[in-house]
Amino acid sequence: MAFSPELCPACTHLLPTEFINRSTPASCPFCHLEIQTAAFPALIRKPEQTVFEIRKKEGEASCFYHPTKPAVAVCDFCGVFLSDLCDLQINGKHICPPCFDKKENKEKLNQADRARTLYDGIALNLALVPLIFLWFLSFFTALASLFVAIRYWKNPGSIIPRSKIRFILAITFASLQILGWFVLVVFIIYSWKSSS
Repeated sequence: MAFSPELCPACTHLLPTEFINRSTPASCPFCHLEIQTAAFPALIRKPEQTVFEIRKKEGEASCFYHPTKPAVAVCDFCGVFLSDLCDLQINGKHICPPCFDKKENKEKLNQADRARTLYDGIALNLALVPLIFLWFLSFFTALASLFVAIRYWKNPGSIIPRSKIRFILAITFASLQILGWFVLVVFIIYSWKSSS
């Protein structure tokens, strides 16, 4: 049977630390049994207070689960302070691991993003498709494309990350179409004035 080197094998009282790793046997202060124990130093070493220093300023909150870490968020379900290690961000909410594991919270979080509106694709299609099929409406669709590209520039894109190249192309093509319509209108007005 294995026993802790800090306990007397007969009475199981806690032995003073000087009894462990002695060169000669000593009597247990409780049951007076002659014992001699040997243990690896790491087994009987007292744990250090902490390796990390608490780096908190006066009035700054620390993480509920990691007191040595400063808090960066508050759990939206239970209100505990969270460090960047514990903070789970889902659907714009800050959640601690225990709240994430609760069944009722999982049901609330089940409405996770499964799809997103791809505004960059909409803007690019508004800029290009009318050039092929409905060129006479391209001025209005170019304005709509510019609006969509500028309005939704900062919105989250696809669930799979991709660049802003579609927005850039949509703005470029829409601007060229508007400029083309402007030049066409000026040319028509100039031709009409010069012919009269």
